[in-house]
Amino acid sequence: VGERDVIVRLTADNPFVDPVVLQKLLTYFEECPYSYASTSGYPLGLGGEVFTFRKLEEAFQFARKQYEREHVTPYMYRNADEIGQIVSPKNYSQYRFTVDTPEDFAFARAVYDVLYHGKHDFYLDDIIKLLGSHPEIQKINCNVHQKQLGE
Repeated sequence: VGERDVIVRLTADNPFVDPVVLQKLLTYFEECPYSYASTSGYPLGLGGEVFTFRKLEEAFQFARKQYEREHVTPYMYRNADEIGQIVSPKNYSQYRFTVDTPEDFAFARAVYDVLYHGKHDFYLDDIIKLLGSHPEIQKINCNVHQKQLGE
């Protein structure tokens, strides 16, 4: 396994991963010297994380806390000299596009009910436009508290 073998981490509780954002992250990672990179300013659940296989091995060897082992990457970003991030041109961090609670599931279902027509061909801009024209959908999970690591 080479030093820059790349791993992309996407999780099943994030049904709205945007391939355009993910491609920006991968391009950034390929051009940067960091061993870990992620997205910032995007809705929770839209982006992903990219890291080297060597960084994953390091986390496997040295992560000791249960949440570091369960969530895979906390050890990486808490024990790195520098980490890379691509930042959204507009801050969308107030939105939750992840599915951790019944409210999140109801939000996802409402988005799919409107935008899904036999093919998942809608992404960040489409969802933001939908929320602008249907603010009641955004309200479905706007009060959900995101658990912090270790909670």
